[in-house]
Amino acid sequence: MASDCEKDLPLMANTDDVLVSHYCIDLACSFETRSMSGSVAVFLCPVDPQHVCDECRTACGVDEDVIPSGFAIAASNAQSALGMCASSSDNRNSTSSCSPQRCSTRKDDVSDRGLTNPAAKRMRVSPKGEMAETQPFRFVLDACDITVRSVHEVTTSRRFRLSSETDREYYDEIRVAVSRADTAPLNYSVEKWCVKIWKDGVTCVRRFPHVVSIEYSTDPKGASLTWAADQDGRPCVFTQGAWINNRSLFPCQEPPIAMATWQATVTVKDDAVVLMTGDENAVISQAGEGLTSYYYFTTMSLPCSVLALAAGYWVGEQIALTRSVNFVKDGSLANHRSPEFACEHEDYPCRASTHHQPVIPTRIFAPASVLPSAAKLFSDYIPRCLQAAFDCLGPHPFPRLDVLVLPRCFASLGMASPNLLLISHTLLAPDGSMCIRIAHEVCHAWFGLLLGAQDWTEEWLSEGFATFSEDHVHGCAMKWNEVLRSERAELRAYLRYRTLVAELDNTTPDLQMLHLVDSERGSSSHKGTVPRSDGNGEPYVRYVKNGMNPEKSFTQVHYLKGYFLLRHLAAKVGCEQFYTFLRRYVWRFHGQLVLSQQFFAMFFETFPDVRGLTVKDIYRDWLDCPGMPAPLAGCEPSPINRLYQIVLEERDRWRHVNRQSVLEPDQLVLLLELLLELDTVAKVTLASLRRQYRLTEQNADVRHRWCELVVKHHYYTCDSDVATFLADEQSMGVYMYGELLLSSARHRRLVRKCFDAVAMEMDANSRRTVAEMFGNV
Repeated sequence: MASDCEKDLPLMANTDDVLVSHYCIDLACSFETRSMSGSVAVFLCPVDPQHVCDECRTACGVDEDVIPSGFAIAASNAQSALGMCASSSDNRNSTSSCSPQRCSTRKDDVSDRGLTNPAAKRMRVSPKGEMAETQPFRFVLDACDITVRSVHEVTTSRRFRLSSETDREYYDEIRVAVSRADTAPLNYSVEKWCVKIWKDGVTCVRRFPHVVSIEYSTDPKGASLTWAADQDGRPCVFTQGAWINNRSLFPCQEPPIAMATWQATVTVKDDAVVLMTGDENAVISQAGEGLTSYYYFTTMSLPCSVLALAAGYWVGEQIALTRSVNFVKDGSLANHRSPEFACEHEDYPCRASTHHQPVIPTRIFAPASVLPSAAKLFSDYIPRCLQAAFDCLGPHPFPRLDVLVLPRCFASLGMASPNLLLISHTLLAPDGSMCIRIAHEVCHAWFGLLLGAQDWTEEWLSEGFATFSEDHVHGCAMKWNEVLRSERAELRAYLRYRTLVAELDNTTPDLQMLHLVDSERGSSSHKGTVPRSDGNGEPYVRYVKNGMNPEKSFTQVHYLKGYFLLRHLAAKVGCEQFYTFLRRYVWRFHGQLVLSQQFFAMFFETFPDVRGLTVKDIYRDWLDCPGMPAPLAGCEPSPINRLYQIVLEERDRWRHVNRQSVLEPDQLVLLLELLLELDTVAKVTLASLRRQYRLTEQNADVRHRWCELVVKHHYYTCDSDVATFLADEQSMGVYMYGELLLSSARHRRLVRKCFDAVAMEMDANSRRTVAEMFGNV
């Protein structure tokens, strides 16, 4: 098992000194070598420093001449939040100017970042004639499992500034300028978790190049990319939110505060397709004999962790637009207008107040053999889901949506990124019972993307909110009446409660809290991180606690405790009033990163008369302690819930092997969970259950519980059901391996055989986790 230190994710990028405002990526994808190769140009803006080096103190009196020649793409969010250099003009060709106090001395290098390099030290003469020891300023990017071939400074007479007027043509100008610019080599070193770059004689961040280009290639074993075979046996590659995020795809700054825009060109073989986050559909062009380039860009500054890319032999289908896709007339959006809050984010083409499109253009992609079933299942549901999300949460943050069905090795049921939704083939249940997971990922466009968590340990600010919103959005998409929506939401709440009880029984206490209590919260760049020495004499480095803990990627505590906290707050003020408040919350903080205290402050500002609840109570009961929150003593549905009562009656019937009534998937899940509580279930009863409910034809949630029954009661006749589940539903099967290993010798032999059959195609994190289970048996 990995040690506690090995479970923490290091953040090496020196974001307290300099921020990347834009990435210009150019990569070629090779399925043969399982690698990406090319370059990334990063555009830099110095953060407001606390000291001034002597050279720049003198030079600052020379106005703009002190700025190195090169690009100047400003990041407005950093200017407002971190005091970065202000623009001297509002046009695209403007330059940036710094006041004397905005320069950093590097006398002690970056002592809190582990960058000390005695061999790089230089001597200079201070104004008093004393000899002082200095060393070059080092620009540090988070990176892992990449091979760097060269690093260059990029210089040009043209300057660029991104704004709300930025469009495709403007990004085209940047791309051309980078390709034609003068370059000069820079010094660099590659370490396990970072790339360090410096320029001889430059000891100050203000004199460091404003644009740096890195030539590199990825490693097949890099965790940011999954190389696999799709359902038709053809090669593909995709990002899937690895525990190291995108740092093995391209060198970048990982802390959430380091938000940036990006543009990317990805070249593949002619018949392959590249899908990626981007404001518009790809610009496709020929890139040589047998090669095609796909070009994307985004104008909204976002954390690098949300960039998603997928390349493969997909085929796509445009979802037919209905009349609801028309822009809503001005008079019908009173519920979505919030004139009390103006945009407070960086300058970009914001859709929050200007785009009122209930259904955004959507395409579905999948391998050829899968597309027909995916299109049949989702073509009607997704537009209704988008309409419901619009009605509930406000204008769509992004102008389009691509939905891609990934192969069975995808370790998640879904992953949302701007304009691109990656989903598991597990969601293709013919009865549509897994569509609610689509609603969850759609809600992430607001909670997680448009409005993100500044503290990485407060995942509940995205996952809890998306889980809370999915019930309402899904119910409206299904056109259920209010009574049916309420009954189904109550039934799902009970299922989630039962799951939370099981999670808390099998999860370490440090993974049960909704934020890191002992984290240092003084630095806006490193909320929720802890400093630690590497033990080799190097200075302290920041770490995200449990950032690489395999257990964390499978636990649902942040989803569930966050969901129940929001449900608790809604019960205090009324659901309708709470959803109105959520829309105002989105309006107020859209385009920004938030902390939990900002949400609670706005809640009590909106509902000052709420009784029996304080911020102190919330932190004590919900955020700062492990275990079950005290207010959540139980969550059993009300006696008048018809759906729940049918399940109870059915459980009592099956105790005596009686005939069944028709149950929906959520009811079946609950029935099987209740039967799992029985100490013994006869083999004839299990056989009847499987036959009567056609359990092998149900969705993955139902089949998961059925497999648990098979394992618990050693029903070896149906071991093939378990083997099929482990192979086909890899996004849900990790815990099943543990249950089999704790079962009989026969089941331990079965689980070894199942693992050996699929190990090489599994997600690396899932494979590692299961392998560790075998080591502990």
